[in-house]
Parts: sequence; structure tokens; C-alpha cells
Amino acid sequence: MAAEGKVSILFTVLDKTDAITVNALELDIDKESVRLDPVAPTKDVPGVRGISYKNQSQLLVIQLDTELPLLGKFKVQIKYRTRVDLEPRGIYAFTYANADGKIWKTAATYFNNGLARRAFPCFDELSFKATFNLTLLWKASESFSTWSNTEIWYQEPRENGIIADVYKRTPKMSTHDLAFAVGNYAYIQNVTSSGVKFRTVSAPGDLRRLQLFHKHGPAVFDWFENTFGSPYPLTKYDNVVVRNAEHGVVGHLGMTTFRESLVSTEEGVITEQRLARLITQGVSHQWFGGLVTPAGEEWAWLSRGIATFLDSYALAKIYPEWREIEMFVAKVHTSMKMDVDISRPVSITSDRHDQITREKGGSIFRMCFYTLGEEATLRGLNTFLRRHQYGSVTFTDLWTVLDEVARDENVTIDTESFLDPWLTQKHFPMVTVQRSRSGSVHIKQELFRKDMSSQIDSGYAPYGYMWDIPITITSSVKTVWNTASQHRDILWLRKSEPEATFHNLSIPNETDPDGWFLVNPDVIGYYRVNYDDRNWQAILKQLKRDHTVFSAKSRSQIINDAFALYKSRALDVTIALATLDYLQHELDYLPWLTALREIGELDDIMDRTRLYDAFEQYMKDRLKAAFQHCGLWANIDDVPMDMLQRKQIAEWACRYRLQACLDAASVVFIEWTEGKRWV
Repeated sequence: MAAEGKVSILFTVLDKTDAITVNALELDIDKESVRLDPVAPTKDVPGVRGISYKNQSQLLVIQLDTELPLLGKFKVQIKYRTRVDLEPRGIYAFTYANADGKIWKTAATYFNNGLARRAFPCFDELSFKATFNLTLLWKASESFSTWSNTEIWYQEPRENGIIADVYKRTPKMSTHDLAFAVGNYAYIQNVTSSGVKFRTVSAPGDLRRLQLFHKHGPAVFDWFENTFGSPYPLTKYDNVVVRNAEHGVVGHLGMTTFRESLVSTEEGVITEQRLARLITQGVSHQWFGGLVTPAGEEWAWLSRGIATFLDSYALAKIYPEWREIEMFVAKVHTSMKMDVDISRPVSITSDRHDQITREKGGSIFRMCFYTLGEEATLRGLNTFLRRHQYGSVTFTDLWTVLDEVARDENVTIDTESFLDPWLTQKHFPMVTVQRSRSGSVHIKQELFRKDMSSQIDSGYAPYGYMWDIPITITSSVKTVWNTASQHRDILWLRKSEPEATFHNLSIPNETDPDGWFLVNPDVIGYYRVNYDDRNWQAILKQLKRDHTVFSAKSRSQIINDAFALYKSRALDVTIALATLDYLQHELDYLPWLTALREIGELDDIMDRTRLYDAFEQYMKDRLKAAFQHCGLWANIDDVPMDMLQRKQIAEWACRYRLQACLDAASVVFIEWTEGKRWV
């Protein structure tokens, strides 16, 4: 299958040259159609001397017979044909059958990773921005509608039964952000508080199942527009749901495409939260990626990493009962587990859907967010967006803005010195903390490895695997902790001094056998923490005595750190296992989520050994109170975390044959077979 096109590129000459070079890939160029015209009347108009096009270099070179005059304004026009495949590379197409069995044709675009050049000749680089005037032609007999970044300006019939949809000019953006879709589409619409049309677009038969997906979008859009002073530059925003799309979510300015199977679903509290996260991912791209674009893939963190955390932060502000900020800790733990196996840093990304850029990148921005302070960071992001609107940015552009707001807040911080090592070095540190004497601790940093006795390799270590680490401490004599104000209580372990002693701290006297301190409460910093045996034992005692002294995030952190340290041979296994003992009193989702990931591995180890019966009884004792609290029956006021907790506790309680769980499950099964209950 093929499509025909014509592109006109308007440009200003900044350097004298006798050639025009653009990107092109697998295009059939009509060489006779290539022409150069002045935008304004001029005597000096070079002629086209020749055209060279090599698919391997992905460059189309138009040779001219004389040099282009400096500051001259010209237009080059090219006609071409492009392949339309089933694979999402440039323009792709597919068919599907609706409920009546009728076959519909659909086409969409995927221009990321330099694939716009496969759809039309262009300057296909992230840092190159231009406005686009798009016209899409389709056969009137097909009953199509078309969708793109902007709204249709006007529609006109052309010869041979062709309809032309002429779109309004886009804002300045990269080719990666250009997108369109053609097919049999319908939509549902709300209007945001600023008057933007917020639409979800899909095949007509799918709209009913997309109501839940669409539901939270306008509130999320309002939050981003109200929080970040740079106004949304368009009159509409579309969520276009595409069947058979390979990539789940692809953001473009004015339009985000979603794979249909990802978002078309039935009602459900847990599903609702998942869909809200997906729609937020597309909205956040409008500001971080669309309005301001990374100058290249090495700076992709400026969109994907920052947006990953802001997605959760936005939902936490709109729906605090969902506890999204707490749920982000699970992302931090997942990232750390993945990070030790990945051989590159955040600044080297494999593609737009690279998980380390999003998960680790989001975790690093979260650390920055709370280290600098919420209000200061948001104010800095506002300035960043306003100052670089429609531009391409590098890390330095953000460092400059954050340093400015830090000075306004009287916060002493060199943002580049702080953040650059986290983004340009692979992996992350472990800090080891020892109480040296009353009111003092000694802290040292080193690279965390899967095996702490292994050799350290030198790849991707521009700072020698040293970091500026924000150290925060709470203790048994200072149990009140507020993450929002932690930026006022930070100690710094510098990369230039990898170990240091800190004095005059609010920690228990060294003669107090039950006195403990906890470094990195709420796991704000992206690092692991190890202690001397005495402090570990004190933490374990506190968990058994009253675990609620620690936040749910910190309890999750204690378990996660302990098991990771044990697996890396940095901590005795008995301490890691002992972090599970207090679970007989634990009712919260997040610590249980972390614990059950480790328990699953322990279960595999214990299975088919003579120790399994004892392990099963141990787990029954741990799960009893949590199952009694959750049960199997949903409550009308359940929030997503309640549902997730009930699901995981019931699954493991029945797996370990807790009698109360088996009895309840039997009742549910019987009622289901009798048609009295839906499961």
C-alpha cells in the first residue's frame, strides 16, 4: 500500500550553501517535481542542478547551481510516494471488523525515533522546530473523518470524489510531535475550565467502553493548566484510541494516541485509577514534551522523567484518597531492582518507551522535587516552561532556572552538581550509617551492586560512582516527619568527600538500647541505606512495638532495603527475615506489596523442602489480621488501594490455606454457582 504526498518547506538561509539537505527514508521521490521558489520576489534564485538520495544515509540532497543568498527566504517543493505498512513506522494502516461485520480501514502515524522522514521529506530532528500546515485527502465514499494536532480549518471537495481536510497551522514543534489519524471515528467531548475541547476519539462501537477512560481527563487537564502558568496553545486536545497500535501511549502536542486494548474496559475502582494514570500521561506531555521539547534523546529525562513523577503528583492533588504519592514508592523500588541490571544511565535512552528513563528518571526528579521543596520546584518549572516555550532544551536550561528559585528561597544548592551524577552515571549508591557517639553519625557512600563483594566496573562513571546525596534523618527522639518540609533539614554527603561524620543530630543517646534512627525516611532519596547491627535491631524492635511510628512508605523502605542488602551480601539474612515478623499487625497495602514480593521468592526457595510446613504456618500468622481486616467483600466506599490490598491479601491467605480465607472463598464460589453473586 502507498500514499502520495507533496511537501513545501519554507526556510531562511543563515549560512551560504549550494545544497539543501533534508531527511528522507524509503520514499519514492519525484525528482522532476523538485523546485525552489523565493518567498518574496528576488533576482537571485538558484536552479536545481541535481538530486541525490541514498536510503542508507536517510538524506535527500538537492544540489543547486549557485549558492543561496544569506538571509534569503525560499520554499522548496517535493512530490513523493511513501509506503504504508502494517508496522508503525511512519504512516501505517490496518483494518478491523465492527459489530455488524463490516470491514473498516484505518490509518495512523508513528513519527517518533526519526520516523517522520518515512512519511515525508523533512528536517527530522528533535531540536528542529517549525510550524506545520497539514492537508489530508480522503475519498468521500469511505465515510472517513481525520484527526491531527490542530482543528480542521475548513473542508472542501476536490475532483474525483476527494475531500480535503485543511488543518489550522500548528504551533512551533518538532516532526516527532506531528500526528494524524484517518478512519471511521466518533468522539465524546467535555470542555475544560479554560474552554479547551477535551475529546476522546475512537471507532463508534468502542465509545461506550471508553467513558471511564475519558472521565478524569478534563480535571487532570485543568490541574496542569492551572499549575503551570504557560497556557495551552490550542483550542482542543484529543485522545485518539487506535486499534492494533503497537505502542501503548504516544503523546503529541494536541493529540495523544492510545492502544485500544489498553483503555477500552468495563467499570471498576482499580481500573479507574489505572485509566486515570494513562490519560494523565498524555496530558502531561502537552507541557513537558510538546510545549518544551528535549533537544535530543540524551535529554529525554526533561520530558519523560519529570512527567512520570508529575503524573502521580497531579493525581494525588486531584484525588488525595488514591494515595498516588505513596504508590510512587513502589515505582522507586521497581526501578532500583531493575537499575542494578541495566548497563547505562538515564541520559542514554534506547527509545521513547525506555523504562529506565521513565521509572528511574521519575524517581530522581521526585528526589529533586522534595530536596528543593515543592513550591520552589513548581515555581521553577513554571519559569522553565515560560522561558523556553516552543523551544528545545538541555539539562543546563533547567539547572539555571532551579538555581534561581533556590537562591530566592535561600537554599544553598548547585543543581547541576547535585543532579548531573544521578542522570549521567548508571546505578545508584548505598550509604552505610554508624552511630559514632551521642548526637553523631558516620556515613559513607559506595556504588550499590548486586554483589557488594564484586569488582566495580568503570563504564558510565564520569564522577567515579560518587554522588551528592541528600541525607535526612528521623529517630526515636524525633519521630514527627514531614516530607513536604524535609528540604529544611537536609545534610549533604558530597561526592568530593564520600564519607563524613555529622554532629549535633536529634538521635538517641548511644546508651539507649531501644533508641533508633532512620535515614532517608519515606525513601525520598534514590539510594539504599545500611546500618550497624545495633540500629537494625532497634528498628526491628520498634516495628514490633508500634510499627505506625514509621510511615507506610518508610515501613516499605525498611523491608525493601533489608532484602536487597541481604541479596547483595551486605546484610545478614536474619535481619532481612526479621523485618517480616511485625506483619501480623500490618494492615496497609504498600508494606504488604513490598513484603509479598520478597515472600514470593522465599516461597520458591522453601517449596518442597521440609521447612515449608513451618513457613506456611508462619505466613498464616502474619496474614491473619490483614485478612480479617480486608475480607473478601468489597465496601461501597472502597478506594483503589483498599481493593488492591484485599486482592493481594486474599490471594496469599488462601495460598497458605488460612482457614478464614478458604471458608470465605467457598461461600463466594457456592453463591456464584447459584447465580447469587457476580465474581
